[in-house]
Amino acid sequence: MAPSTQPKLLRLRQIIGDPNATPPIEPLIPVGRSTLLGWVQDGKFPLPNRIGRCTVWRYDDVRMFIDSGGVWPPRNNSDKGEAA
Repeated sequence: MAPSTQPKLLRLRQIIGDPNATPPIEPLIPVGRSTLLGWVQDGKFPLPNRIGRCTVWRYDDVRMFIDSGGVWPPRNNSDKGEAA
């Protein structure tokens, strides 16, 4: 079977965790729902995508946010104000 080329998608509770799920879901980003959605509105977190009534985030975008230390959009080395 060929590997899937579809991006992995995450729902909100997969990002912020859900201790009441069975088994409990550990948070990728330990903040509350309103905090994360506020970050989205302020442009500090990746925009979600809608699939029907379902809101999802691309795993790669969430991983990039985490790896960049919570900065969105992530800055590359050329954005640090260094003279060329």
